[in-house]
Amino acid sequence: KNIMANSVKQVEVDRARAEERRLKAAEKAARLADEAKKSPEDRLLAVRGIGENTLPMLYQGGYDSVEKINLENEVERIANSTGIGMKKARQLKHWVKVYLGELDESAPEPSDEDDVPPSNLSSGSSSGARMAGRE
Repeated sequence: KNIMANSVKQVEVDRARAEERRLKAAEKAARLADEAKKSPEDRLLAVRGIGENTLPMLYQGGYDSVEKINLENEVERIANSTGIGMKKARQLKHWVKVYLGELDESAPEPSDEDDVPPSNLSSGSSSGARMAGRE
């Protein structure tokens, strides 16, 4: 009797989860359909970190759509061609992926640790000095 009750509960849980997945998929489809109706500029402005100040810089670098930013594999190229810097370029690349649904909104933003030259990472450390001599 207990096994039967557990089986019924599991079926109910599975149905609820399936319905939740179906609703999420429908919401995503509706959101994407709404986004597709927006102009490329409005879509860019909908990305976190892109505002009226950043937009002209992106255009200067040839990035006139979220897709162009997303397709750019070289974050350094975004930074250099627009003048926005590496940290901002990494952040924009991250938030474009979130906007397009390729990354979850809760995914952490990329850190800017890579921007620090290696010599600055070990200032004052004797082991760092030894390591620097091995490069």
